[in-house]
Amino acid sequence: MVKSDALQVHLKSLNSAASLKPLYIFSGDEPLLMMEAMDQLRATAKKMGYTDREVLLQERGFDWTALLSAGQTMSLFG
Repeated sequence: MVKSDALQVHLKSLNSAASLKPLYIFSGDEPLLMMEAMDQLRATAKKMGYTDREVLLQERGFDWTALLSAGQTMSLFG
């Protein structure tokens, strides 16, 4: 788990695509801070060559099997 104040340090410490965590979950009371943190992660991932992204919003009636399925699906290109 990486707290918001340590996210920038965490992202700067990454040295290869293998260093990215397989899943990042953002949670908080301030939507602007969460959006900024997600933007930082996307910018870092893009620099590392990641181009795909999948967004799942957990709301009432969320299908948790969709999350499991997304984690088990292999990319066609790697």
